[in-house]
Amino acid sequence: MNDEPTLKDLVYEMHIVMLESNETLSAILDALGGEIAEGTLLANYPRSSKKSVGIGTVSINTLTGDVVLPDETVERLSSPIPSMCQSLLLYTNREIDLELKAEGVTTLSTSIFSSWMRFSDIQFDEISINTTVATSIYLMVSNAKNGVPTMDRLIQKGVDENLSSWDHNQFAVAVPGTGEQLTAMEVDGGIYLTVRALVTNVGNIYLGSSQANAEDITRRLTLQPGESSSFKVDDADLIWADADNAGEGVEYWY
Repeated sequence: MNDEPTLKDLVYEMHIVMLESNETLSAILDALGGEIAEGTLLANYPRSSKKSVGIGTVSINTLTGDVVLPDETVERLSSPIPSMCQSLLLYTNREIDLELKAEGVTTLSTSIFSSWMRFSDIQFDEISINTTVATSIYLMVSNAKNGVPTMDRLIQKGVDENLSSWDHNQFAVAVPGTGEQLTAMEVDGGIYLTVRALVTNVGNIYLGSSQANAEDITRRLTLQPGESSSFKVDDADLIWADADNAGEGVEYWY
């Protein structure tokens, strides 16, 4: 495994420096290019630096702010969110299973590769992160559907990185309802692959770590037109895609 810092790692460290210098979350998002609408609430965990957690389940109640770790230690979000959350920014350095619930009902259940991930316009007041190895995590939640920064904003404020190479490709789903493997494209060691739903799409794109996950509404990641997520994978063909409409798809690059 290549442990050299990547662009997203460097962006993360910049973010943490701002947290440790007692900047407010509003100031952080402003620095990242975000816009804070009136009434938007934000909370993060941990308060500074990444948190290494053991094997098991991390359970977070955003209404109370309680964070229960696998060893049953109870910690806290930076502040509770006394209303339903609608967006989440999550970092993990290992593959995890993520589940979001709203009033006890599952609204998202998916597997996530080592990456930064952003979810928006989804209701939740509980977060469950299941790990099978020791894992570092960091997350930010908001009661606004676009209250956490986008990946593009993070990248734009990041540190330029000298790559030995870079590549780009596009993929269109031929048969809606059937998960299809992205065309193979090796990813330069340690770099994150970014996958973005084409802005010309009319419907949604669904991503999964397998064909079954891409087809499963409880396991897949949804990308609306123009939305993107980044994955730490060795090859693009480790990602599967489904779509609402034939001929619509994604572009991906590193």
